[in-house]
Formats: sequence, C-alpha cells, structure tokens
Amino acid sequence: MQLVLYVVAMKVLTSALLLLGCLSLSAQEAWVSLSKVGGFSAWKGKVALFKVQEEVSQLPLEFRGPGANSFAVSNAVKEENGLLLLEIEFKPTTERGYFSAELVVGSGDGAQVVQLRGVATAALEGKNEPPLQELLDALGANLDAGGKDLSLDSKATKIGDSVKASQFEPVGDGAVRLTPLARYSPPGDAPFGLAIPNGKEFTLQAVGSLAATTPARPDAHQTLRPPLATGAPNVTVVDAPKRFGLFLEAHKYTSLTFPGKSVGAPIKHTARIYPVEALGGKALQNAYIVGFEEASNGDYQDAVFLIEGVKAVK
Repeated sequence: MQLVLYVVAMKVLTSALLLLGCLSLSAQEAWVSLSKVGGFSAWKGKVALFKVQEEVSQLPLEFRGPGANSFAVSNAVKEENGLLLLEIEFKPTTERGYFSAELVVGSGDGAQVVQLRGVATAALEGKNEPPLQELLDALGANLDAGGKDLSLDSKATKIGDSVKASQFEPVGDGAVRLTPLARYSPPGDAPFGLAIPNGKEFTLQAVGSLAATTPARPDAHQTLRPPLATGAPNVTVVDAPKRFGLFLEAHKYTSLTFPGKSVGAPIKHTARIYPVEALGGKALQNAYIVGFEEASNGDYQDAVFLIEGVKAVK
C-alpha cells in the first residue's frame, strides 16, 4: 500500500522536492515506485515536473505500456514558473503482480516521461509477499537479486549481483546515510543500526527503528518505503566508525551483515549486499542496497536499506 516515489523531470529538472514521503531527485529520468496490499487503500504520490508550458486544462496525459491501466492521475496543480504537481494513484488490475508503465506529460518537444512501477500483493505476510527481485525492479535499481523466487539461496557466498563484503568504510566526510526502501516482515518495531567489530564480538549501535503498524498505517511492515518510528525519510550517521557492518533487530534474531555471526540464526547469510549505481532514475556513487533475512527462507526483503557514503569491504 505504501508508495515509494523517486521522481525527476526529464531534460529540465533543476531542484529537489520532498513531498509526503515522495522524493524528487536530481537525475536524468522521472521514476515512480508504488506498492499496495490487497484490502487496504493505496497511498498516492506526488510527481514534480518543471517548465511545463500547458495549463492543466489543456495538458495531454497519456499512459503507455503493459501496466497502463493500473495507474491514474488523481489530481494536477500548476504553480509558478511552470512547476506541475501531479498526484499519481496505483490501481492494480490484478491483486498480485509487478506492473510497469510510463506517463507521457505534454506533447512534442516539451513532452516529459515519468516511469511508473508498482508491486501488488493479495494480502499481508507469508507467501503473499513479493520477491526481492520485484522490489528491486520497482525501485529502478537494475540489479540481479540472485533469482526471481521469493526464497533465495542462503548458503552461497554471493548471489546475483551481491558481493562477498560484510562491512563498510565511510568515504568523504564520514557521514553515512541509511534510507529504508522496503519491508516485508512480521509487524512491530524493528531497530537497526551499525554493527561495529570488537574482537570476536560486536558493538551494536542503533541509529533508527522501522515503525510498528498503527490503525493509520496497517501496512507499515509490508510496503515499499516503510516508515521510520521518527517519521523521517532516512537517518544520517555523522562520523561513522572506520569499519562497521549493519544489523537488524528482527522478529526471531538479530540479523547481521557478517556471515555466520547472527546468533540463533538457522542460516549463514542473514543479509546480502548489492552495489547500486542508480536508483529510480538517479545516478549514485558509493552506495549499496542491503537486504536482510529475519527467518530462514532467504527472501532478503524483510528489511531493505540503501546505504550511501561508504565502500564495502570484507
């Protein structure tokens, strides 16, 4: 149900805009990522496009692609300097699946294109959940998760585009940013943070928590862009340690990015680390996607984070 939105106007984007959990990013391509759980109302997202010449009443809007019928514009507002705000709704035509389309805004040389992606699930939890590959595709990550099934290999050293690394080193000024991208796990608070090696032990430094479900957000544990307990879109760690992994205090055990170190885990690899060069149309540097497993099936989408400002090391 929750919407993840990375959006940028093609050709003319000049600034970034944060709107209700929907992020406009400086990039070459507009991109919208949404998710919906059957039986729950879908969230709507806002698209910001710049230097739009036409007035709203005369603005051509055309949906194209195999999933065109699963998206709609529910509102449009034209502001100063040609700024157009579009509200996008995800209305999947089937209760389960991955949907892709594009929205062409305007016509001729002034036309702008917004890529639309959606992930629909029939109900909460269990086998209803989408595989990690669908989530990566919806986010525009252009990564091979290691398979298209819900359960992935939890024994192999690496799968798909993942790397053998287990920890990170900060780059630049030492500031590290963690952004939750997806969560498909049992409900409840889920603290996460830095796992700092200390001999054979680890010091766990919590930096945030994925929020528990509420009547207003009954899908908080089964969504793209899951909410943080603070309500912020991400967490920045200033002056991160020289070497650290990540942890997720999950439903059954504390999952670590260090293979074989998660106490009580029935599998060796409770996390996978994927280098990512682009996300939702935005080019990235020194960035990785980390997917956690909190049980034993190796879906690696119990919590999925983007970590920026680091390089991965063994």
